[in-house]
Amino acid sequence: MVKLGKKILKHELFWLSVIILVFVLIIFRKYIFSGLYPIPGDILTGLYYPWFDYKWGYATPVPVKNNLPSDIISILYPWRILGIRLIKSGILPLWDSTILFGTPLLANFQAALLNPLNLLFFVFDELNSWSIQVVLQPVLMIVFMYLFLRDLKLSKYSSIFGGILYAFSGYSIVWMEYNSINFTLAYLPLLLFFTRKILYDLKIIWVFSLAITLCFQVFSGYPQSVLFSLFCLVFYYFYLVLSDRKFKLINFGLLITGIISGFLLSAVQLIPSVELYKNSTVGLDTVALSGGIKYLPLSHFITLFFPDFYGNPVTGNYWSTGSYDNFAFSISAVGVFFVIILFSKGKLFIKKNLYFIYLGLLAIIFATKNPLTEFVTQNDIFGFGSNVNTRVMFVFVFSVSVLASFGFEYYLKEKIRFWQKILPLLFFCIISVLIFFVFIKTNGQSGLNWIDGLLSNEDTIVGFRNMVIPLGTIVLIFFLSFINNKKAFIYLVFLVLLFSVVRSTDKYLSFTKKELMYPNVEVTDYLQGITMDSRFEKEIGNLLMPPNTWTLYGLQTATGQNVSTLLSTGKYLSLLNHGKYQEGYINRFNEITNTHSPLINTLNISHYLFIKWNEQGSPSTDGSAYEWLVAESFRHKTDIGSVSIYENAENLGLVWFPKNVICENDESNVGENITRDNYDAGQEVFVNCMQGVNYTDIDGSVNLLEKSSNKMTFETKSNKDGFVVVSSAFFPGWMVSIDNSEFKTVYSANTALIAVSIPEGEHQVDLVYKPKSFNMGLSVTVLSATVWILILMRKKSIIKK
Repeated sequence: MVKLGKKILKHELFWLSVIILVFVLIIFRKYIFSGLYPIPGDILTGLYYPWFDYKWGYATPVPVKNNLPSDIISILYPWRILGIRLIKSGILPLWDSTILFGTPLLANFQAALLNPLNLLFFVFDELNSWSIQVVLQPVLMIVFMYLFLRDLKLSKYSSIFGGILYAFSGYSIVWMEYNSINFTLAYLPLLLFFTRKILYDLKIIWVFSLAITLCFQVFSGYPQSVLFSLFCLVFYYFYLVLSDRKFKLINFGLLITGIISGFLLSAVQLIPSVELYKNSTVGLDTVALSGGIKYLPLSHFITLFFPDFYGNPVTGNYWSTGSYDNFAFSISAVGVFFVIILFSKGKLFIKKNLYFIYLGLLAIIFATKNPLTEFVTQNDIFGFGSNVNTRVMFVFVFSVSVLASFGFEYYLKEKIRFWQKILPLLFFCIISVLIFFVFIKTNGQSGLNWIDGLLSNEDTIVGFRNMVIPLGTIVLIFFLSFINNKKAFIYLVFLVLLFSVVRSTDKYLSFTKKELMYPNVEVTDYLQGITMDSRFEKEIGNLLMPPNTWTLYGLQTATGQNVSTLLSTGKYLSLLNHGKYQEGYINRFNEITNTHSPLINTLNISHYLFIKWNEQGSPSTDGSAYEWLVAESFRHKTDIGSVSIYENAENLGLVWFPKNVICENDESNVGENITRDNYDAGQEVFVNCMQGVNYTDIDGSVNLLEKSSNKMTFETKSNKDGFVVVSSAFFPGWMVSIDNSEFKTVYSANTALIAVSIPEGEHQVDLVYKPKSFNMGLSVTVLSATVWILILMRKKSIIKK
């Protein structure tokens, strides 16, 4: 028994597990021991009405730790939970009827509904399942990085060291609670690991492993990271081939087979997503460029050494351009110390390290503004026209983490002289002095009053103050370097690394009480009771119900946030708001700014919410809605706290029979007609049916029998042939069956809604979302998986040794 215990203590998996466990228990202690969830739910209750009307047990409104990751509670968490709830109710999560008068759900990459770890939702409750996924992200990043570094012949401690640096880098921390981006990051080292295996160990299992890893990365919800990882993989293969002069056609063929197989296995996600992308506003979205977050400013390379030099959103003192999260790419100062050690040993630019140096440099080139990246943006190559280039910096973080691991390895195995130990400290001191004098120069300070000038600049004070801890970390590692006992040195370095990581995660990550996660309040209860199959809408601005948060209450709107907003939807809302279609009005943020447009009545909006403003221009229970926002057709229903609720008396409902239908296929003509001030969709609708054929004086009625996410069933009765209009977004895949006949495609009404041709008399109509893209993708995925199962059952190597 004693021998077994000693054997376990010596086993590397034991130490890997122990170190991961220690880091996880301490970093996520608020979740594991205090029952607080790693989700920024305080944003909802602490910043937005109607929840802001309540104190939730606090003396003041709920304190918000970090409002930067608002997309988590606005879009990512609602999409995932909605999809899981649909699956649990036996419905394929193909369509989301809660936002943008309908939009594809499964096809939306960011929903990440096919992530294998979503199986947790069928074991645990929603909050715990999401939280466990958050915890598992850094665990997978450490384990997969460990496998890769061990395959590079690094020791177990150096491999764990690199995994921790990667898993808890600045990039990883800011995106950790998003529960999608970091999963894609975790698979990068694993893809490179299997690339090496394919090159040096020709077995079919490695090809399959590469394929399934790439498939899981696609399922994880952030395609931009997949493209970057794919480049890293191919670049790594050719780098190894050129370095070892070991190119064989079969190796390359197996690599390509693995990549293609990965995409074929993920076809159930890819094919619907490509269809959505082609019909969306993605190419028109300029949020990244206009928000100053697309490119990494050169001045932000200071943050590689001093991560919070430009402040931090949690402390409310971020003072640079863009946003903190999009420019985060640092690793712990402990890691930077050993990168410099690697340089001092003359080992930084040796052959086996060059790939990671090249990779890091390429990431920097793509992340910054230059002729190459501007060309890619202007031509929207691979969709990067609207994407954020700085997201490539995870590749830089990965490369630096690997180099730091090599530095740590050389430190443990070779003799380090005094000047080599002090070099990292001197380097940080020199960088600090240079920054100091640059800021003196740029602030125009000279002469004897320069100290007063710097001290009077609050931003400069923040920057220099936040240099202290990284400098202190370097000093501490420097003193620890004089410890002769290697084991003691390793443990102390990991202890300092733990302190560094915990400080960063404690500072940035939010942990929320269960009662603050989408709590029911009187307004949401009221809406749930009166809207039924209709939609509500809200006043524009950032005070009342942030986009998509209503999804988890089972409520629906015609607006919402979605980077993959349907192009037809974006155009329709542009016509509604501005009376014309203009690209500058179309992006991922969709609101109704013109509450007086008659097109509002076509969107099944039965109720409207307004903030009650007092005379001082602040929300108040004693205030009233702005009169200029309230349309003539709106009827006041009730006031609840600081929210006033109105009913739209002219809402046409979910389905209606227009009196006259005009067949028109020219979008511009339709746009001109439906933006008239006196337009009445109950009397006239434009359908893309046979040009020149019109339907007039239709007298019909519609009775809705059943409605679910992907299906509507209703009864119709009319005096002649005509069309019913369904207030749902027109998109390929909507099919109609009348009286159980064969399913046929539908028409578009007013360019963006659904129109169904209805014959005279009484009929039952089934409107179903059955996208061919999903069926095709599922078939390809199943067929690919079947082929792989048959291949693996043979259990043979491609080449016998």
